[in-house]
Amino acid sequence: MFLPLDYAHTHIPMQKDSTQYTLWAYAGKYPPVNSYLLYPWSNFDGVHYLTIAGDGGFLNPFGYQHASDGRFFPLYPLLISFTTFLIGYGLPFGPQIFFSAFFLSNFFFLLSLILFYFLITLDFSENTAIGAIILLLCFPTSFFYGATYSESLFLFLSLATFLSLRKKLLLLASVCAFFLVATRVVGIVIIPIVLYEMWKDDYILFFKQKKHISVWQFLGKLFFSLLIPLGLILFAVYNWYQWKDPLFFIHAQQFVGDGRSTGIVLFPQTIFRYIKILITIPHFHIQWWVSLTEFSSFFFGLILLFVAYRKKVNLGYILFSLFMFLVATENGTFSGLPRYIMVLFPIFIGLSLTKNIYVKILYVLVSLLGLFFLTAFFAQGYFIA
Repeated sequence: MFLPLDYAHTHIPMQKDSTQYTLWAYAGKYPPVNSYLLYPWSNFDGVHYLTIAGDGGFLNPFGYQHASDGRFFPLYPLLISFTTFLIGYGLPFGPQIFFSAFFLSNFFFLLSLILFYFLITLDFSENTAIGAIILLLCFPTSFFYGATYSESLFLFLSLATFLSLRKKLLLLASVCAFFLVATRVVGIVIIPIVLYEMWKDDYILFFKQKKHISVWQFLGKLFFSLLIPLGLILFAVYNWYQWKDPLFFIHAQQFVGDGRSTGIVLFPQTIFRYIKILITIPHFHIQWWVSLTEFSSFFFGLILLFVAYRKKVNLGYILFSLFMFLVATENGTFSGLPRYIMVLFPIFIGLSLTKNIYVKILYVLVSLLGLFFLTAFFAQGYFIA
């Protein structure tokens, strides 16, 4: 993953005004982080996470509160701060906090791959599990798992929640879901999935088989159920205290400036908008290729979720991913979608179960090519997702 950065350093010019998206808008350059092989991993949203983790607030380079930072959920920056505290706290944007974030992202991604393997082998063969892991690793935006982004933590908690549910470890599932909701806004879609899985056996036992349920078992599950949305409630309370708006984490999306809407925009309108973009923007412009990637990601995710359903991948996984997919596409833009869909893990299970070897080979070749160049352009300050 360092090869694209080396290529970008010598072959791709830095994006004009890209400094505002790098660590150096917030701190003076210092070794070894000033290496072109390191600092790009904190570009774009990574800067925001380090800002929140570094000074405990939502500040921009000029020192005042930056409203757009309010859209970031707290668990990942809190973990960065805690890890930095353990190894010896330094400057807000110093090497301690940078390497803490870099370590956490890669550590949780490694754990995610292990959990992914065990989750798949509950239903399918070892070859299917290994194939799905390879397909996930090849995905064109998988470099975000190693960057200062919350994607690896989110994937880990998603897989941990479902694995705990499958093993009937309800308390552990509730705790994982609690932290998942505190990681990213789309994590809220796990709530109905976990509640259904947690209560469906008792529903059948009580209403269909007319059997009694233990009072302690009922109270225990009720406690677990109330625990899951608590992370969102606490963050809403913080938003009210900080900005006098409990839903500011949603309303802050309008400050990003990439065409997002805080209202609901149906995806047919967004598709029409992207067709106009692809027709009007010159093909040699980087924005045309980014728009094509975003547009393709929509159909790729939708089709492969259907494939996963046809291949009888666990329905809970698919519903969780479908709800996240719909939430990510209802704001009037597919901006960021190439990154959002890489945590929809059922699509890689479905693709791995596909028997057509030529489809898999084509996917790997195209994905690796996309992974190389998207990583390279991201490193040079071009917005990818």
